[in-house]
Amino acid sequence: TVGNYFVTLMDFIVCISTRKEIGWIWNKIEDFDQAMRDLGYVRNEKKTRLVVWFIIGFNIIIWGIVNNLGMAAFNETFFYNMTYLIVYVGAAVAITKFSGLVLILGQRFKELNEITKSHAYKSRWIHADPIIDDKLVDCLHSELTAVGIKLNNIYKFSLIIWLGNLSFHSISSSYFVINWVMEGKVQVNFINCLLGWFVAIFSQLFFLNYSCHYTSSEANCMSYIMLGWKRWLYTHDSKMEVETSVHLVNRQLHFSADGFFNINLPLFHSITAVLATYLFILLQFD
Repeated sequence: TVGNYFVTLMDFIVCISTRKEIGWIWNKIEDFDQAMRDLGYVRNEKKTRLVVWFIIGFNIIIWGIVNNLGMAAFNETFFYNMTYLIVYVGAAVAITKFSGLVLILGQRFKELNEITKSHAYKSRWIHADPIIDDKLVDCLHSELTAVGIKLNNIYKFSLIIWLGNLSFHSISSSYFVINWVMEGKVQVNFINCLLGWFVAIFSQLFFLNYSCHYTSSEANCMSYIMLGWKRWLYTHDSKMEVETSVHLVNRQLHFSADGFFNINLPLFHSITAVLATYLFILLQFD
């Protein structure tokens, strides 16, 4: 609990001190959307709204279940249990906010990739639509990459704290559940409460890693699209001046915890494996 108070306090400080940076990030995303609309590409936000409501609904349901299970296990009132739970909910909101922003950015990268693919490998696309060219795509991609780097710089220390906090609570909940079951101390209310906590915490850990992995993958595949496209253009017209896209390969977007490690699904798999190993060791020494 003390650790979670520290996490919540840190999230509050980051939220207050980075308001201008978050505003800049959101304005850049809106500028990108406006640029796409000016080019005739209108986003279909139905899927985005569906995902947003799913995430909000999932968090409300899971924390509501945790609250009810805690009331049943410890015989507490709703408001008393919420005073304890609100700190964890606050930390979950901060993680969901960051992951949501990263996913929104990833959708923009995906849209730009799809537009680039639709115009590549066409013999007359430059003459038919001179507005959309490789320089414009490169410029838009660079702006989105700058947004991703800015977002990572804001939360680089928070990512370390979040991963450590979520990993600790995941291993704690699973340890007590397995230990009680092995010792025959099957107290249904307590086990259900801890299982609810495990699902709430572990889902945050997965969502955090998945959002960063998705956005990084969409951002970094542009280099292969552009290199293949320009190679195709040069093959069909060797006299055409084709600018290099090697900088896209060198300047890749990765969300990292202050440079210690990249946040992605391979890291999630590694964390899961390490937690399982550590849990096994704890049970052996119990």
